[in-house]
Amino acid sequence: MKKNNMYFKLYSDNVIIKGAKNYLIYDLTLSRIKEIPELLFFVIKECEIMTYEQVKIKNKDIKKGIDTYINHLINDNWGTFVSDVAAFPEINFEYLRPSKISHAIIELNFNETHKKTHQKAIFELMNFNCNHIQFIISDKKKSEYFDFINKIIYKSNFTSVIIKSQFDGNEYDEQKIRCYLQNNKRIKKIFFFDADVEKTIIISEPFTSKLILTKQPMNTCSVKQPVYILNRLFFYESLHKNNCLNGKICIDKNGNVKNCLYIDEIFGNIKKNSIKSIIDNTKFCNLWDLSKDKIEICKDCEFRYMCFDCRFLLSDKANTISKPLFCNYNPYE
Repeated sequence: MKKNNMYFKLYSDNVIIKGAKNYLIYDLTLSRIKEIPELLFFVIKECEIMTYEQVKIKNKDIKKGIDTYINHLINDNWGTFVSDVAAFPEINFEYLRPSKISHAIIELNFNETHKKTHQKAIFELMNFNCNHIQFIISDKKKSEYFDFINKIIYKSNFTSVIIKSQFDGNEYDEQKIRCYLQNNKRIKKIFFFDADVEKTIIISEPFTSKLILTKQPMNTCSVKQPVYILNRLFFYESLHKNNCLNGKICIDKNGNVKNCLYIDEIFGNIKKNSIKSIIDNTKFCNLWDLSKDKIEICKDCEFRYMCFDCRFLLSDKANTISKPLFCNYNPYE
């Protein structure tokens, strides 16, 4: 069958995103993007309901340009010709998560919040089937905290654990840290901040994990420039939810429960409240639903579903739906 009697169709995992002035194709499998002109956007849409020949007849003044663009898309594996469009349905972009809380950040300081209180909160997170947990050690006596973490997560259902700590040359014992990583497959990374060197040690046996020493300070938000992530899960989440805060719970060293450690608003305290009561009976989950389509300027940006959001560093601190401070891109220009 000649291509003129067929339909041109992008592969199902290639999605066109329209911005205020520009258009991008996201490849959710190969994690790549392609900018296309507005005219090609409309041509591709017409190709979904008209044969290739019909599209070129309708746009006869630019049919040579259409051939050039479509052949380029085919040669670069963005799409193909098909005889039956209905045989290639669109992907369902519904976003579902098996657990209400997917990741947690806990700042440990037993001087401020008792060890048993932290333990109770961690067990409750396990009951929520929380997959990912990050521990921040904000006190000295690092070995006590590492022993606590190692013991409590050893038989847990967490799939990944990250530990962040201040570097202290007097307490730092690299061999002992290596043992934590080698003996507990759930610990994926251990960071030491404010170190005097930049160093990464990869532990490949029996599981792949990393010990990272960095000169960077610990008590700062790491999102200070645009971060782009392009894959199916991140795209689906960004369509419906806030891709930073959705499913996240943070507990500071005083036991206060927040959406983000750096955001001031407090929704309860684990010394007095269960985690379930906090997320069920407060406005805690409101920011989870603040997708890029609801954020000023971002909603008109062609990069919005691959751009990591931040609700701490805002361009207007008084406006919770203002765009991130670190972004200087203008989708209207």
